[in-house]
Amino acid sequence: MTWQRKILAALLVPTALTGWNATAGAQEKPRAIETGKPKQATERPFGGPPNRSPSALGKQCATESATCPLEKPLKLGTECECPGQNGQQVQGKAAK
Repeated sequence: MTWQRKILAALLVPTALTGWNATAGAQEKPRAIETGKPKQATERPFGGPPNRSPSALGKQCATESATCPLEKPLKLGTECECPGQNGQQVQGKAAK
């Protein structure tokens, strides 16, 4: 073999091998898509399931004398505070 044919063979062999690998990969069977539990329509921001009982959250704090809105909903019966007379905090419980 002349040096020109050796160079040509060295250039063609890698091309032929990569082309052969691509056609071998194309003949594989397509993968079946796994079907598990259906995804829920709504998800929480960090991926957990949605809150199942949103009605069990209170939006107001009820004290003996008054009620006040909560900054964020709490479970019913959870202790909370409302501003009272003279700037004091009055203890209450979360209510609807």
